[in-house]
Amino acid sequence: MSSIPIVNIDGKLRLIGTAHVSRESAEVVKQQISEWQPDIVAIELDSNRLAHLQNPDKFDDEALSNVLKEGRTSLLLFQSLLAIEQ
Repeated sequence: MSSIPIVNIDGKLRLIGTAHVSRESAEVVKQQISEWQPDIVAIELDSNRLAHLQNPDKFDDEALSNVLKEGRTSLLLFQSLLAIEQ
C-alpha cells in the first residue's frame, strides 16, 4: 500500500501528491500513467525547480570561487546530494 496520496475527481482528473526526490513517488506516477493512459500529464514545479530544468548547467558554469565567497557551499552540497538521490 502506497503512502502517496491520489485524488480522483469525477473520473476525469487525477491528482497525485509527490516528492521530487522520492523513488516511491516516481513509481506511483509511472504506475498511474501506465494504468490510466491519460491524454495529458501536467506537472507543478516551483520556480527554482523550473529554473534548474531550464538551465541544469548553471552551477557548472558558475565559478567555484563565487560559491565559496558568497557562503553558498551548504546550498551547493545539498543540491548535489539531492541530484544524487534523484
